[in-house]
Amino acid sequence: MRRYESLLFTLFLWMVVASVKGAANITECPLGGVMLREDRYPAILTCQGFSDTDTVTWSVKAKGTLDKNLISCRPNQSFSYNSSERDLLVGRTGNVSQLYILNEYRLRAGRASIQCSIGTGNTMPCDVEAVNPASMTSSDCQLVMRNDDWTVLGNCSFVGAYSTQDIYTCSWHQQGAGQPSVETAGGINKTKIVKNQAEYYNGMCSFTSSLPTVEGDYSYTVDFFPGPDTKPSVGVTIQRPGLPVTRCPELINTTENIHCHCLPNPTTPGSPLPTLQWRGLGSSERVIPDITALNIAPLCQLTWGPPGQQVELSTKLADGPERVFIIRPGGSLVVGEVLPLVCSVSNAYPDATVKWTSTMSGNSYPCDEPETTSTRSCTFTVQNFHNRESVTCTGRNTEYPERLFGSDTYEILLA
Repeated sequence: MRRYESLLFTLFLWMVVASVKGAANITECPLGGVMLREDRYPAILTCQGFSDTDTVTWSVKAKGTLDKNLISCRPNQSFSYNSSERDLLVGRTGNVSQLYILNEYRLRAGRASIQCSIGTGNTMPCDVEAVNPASMTSSDCQLVMRNDDWTVLGNCSFVGAYSTQDIYTCSWHQQGAGQPSVETAGGINKTKIVKNQAEYYNGMCSFTSSLPTVEGDYSYTVDFFPGPDTKPSVGVTIQRPGLPVTRCPELINTTENIHCHCLPNPTTPGSPLPTLQWRGLGSSERVIPDITALNIAPLCQLTWGPPGQQVELSTKLADGPERVFIIRPGGSLVVGEVLPLVCSVSNAYPDATVKWTSTMSGNSYPCDEPETTSTRSCTFTVQNFHNRESVTCTGRNTEYPERLFGSDTYEILLA
């Protein structure tokens, strides 16, 4: 804080001097320091605030010493340089002079102070620092959402970062779904490498934060220093899940265990993915040792949402039908009588299809209909059939029709 206050006070004094004497100023150095980027050559500093007839002198002074490397540019000179400082060049057009630092930024950084002067009037000292912006794109970043503690974890890898001040910062900015922007400070893990005899750092910028609670699309933008001009950004979606589903194998060997799974809804799985388990088991896979145990109909349970606001949904394992029964008239029938039959299917989850068949006249029989979950009645007129003809209703589970089914047969007795 004291250093910052001292800098502001020095700046104030130079502003007073400039207003009185019309002192020159370095445009790129309003607060006494300039950051040179190694991905941009040459670095250019601009001196203004003098007349066309003034001689402009640039000085590059090593910090803590009195030695200066001076380069002067008279009114009639377009360019000038100092033979001992071949990486420095001064150019001039009218009342504007520019200092070109051609290379070796790091040799200047942290150890040099630059001034522009006209006669005895110097500009405020401009301290030089250097950075090499890291390479970091959106494809270098990833986010992981966790439903169990309702958090988001993010990381971005970076390559080739360098700061002569050894300053590296990382923050993540969340925005979206009409909610206020949220900034989270990130952590940096870096490793030094040497390339072409120069130091750089590769590493990771990471963060952990609570997920938003409002459904919608969100973006996370990474602000890394020293980093690229285009900030990396990755996105996530918060979406409430639909009912879970259960899956067991369709074909079963009765001598083997049956592996049934509790799964997210295929249409609306939820984001982040919910926690799924068979109630009482703590696992999303259920091993059933015997086919008869399927009648237990265990619950597949889903949990989703932030602590204190969790949503719980559940669905049963497919089972049934428990009973298939044809509701029939009592006594014998006579030719010409209208015979209404209804197939009753009980305790089938999630549902059952019904199929009517008969031994009377094959596919032309009036009750031969496609399998359906809605048509469970069959009405026909008794004709001159032989005794002991039959009508059969078969009910099959919609999830596992080859494994879970039942049927009932009604024998027609004519008077």
